[in-house]
Amino acid sequence: ATLGATRVMVSMQRGIIPTACQSFSFGQVEDYTVNIVSTIARQANTSVSNIPPFKLYPVPVKENILNISGLEKESTFKIFNLLGQELTNGKIDNNVVNVSILAAGNYIIEISNVDGSKAQRFIKE
Repeated sequence: ATLGATRVMVSMQRGIIPTACQSFSFGQVEDYTVNIVSTIARQANTSVSNIPPFKLYPVPVKENILNISGLEKESTFKIFNLLGQELTNGKIDNNVVNVSILAAGNYIIEISNVDGSKAQRFIKE
């Protein structure tokens, strides 16, 4: 798709499949503008490295602390929304990440160290 604003027309008729540029008595037509942006969504729970499996808890996160177990080396993190936009990043201290700046929703955390990086999905309530 071409980047930028794109117009989309959605047409619906009762009992038949509409075609482009036709007249009809019963049905509905709506116009929308869709903004195509250059963002790559990250795939959760994929392995692209030699980082051993790690565990996030509690999930869903009800407070502002996301705990991580299973990390063997000093690591950093990046947190993305489901559109692939980076929201925050930093160093993981004492196997804890403060997620107080995040609103309730679904997120992907990418953990990186000298062995590579691995992403996993989590929910904050």
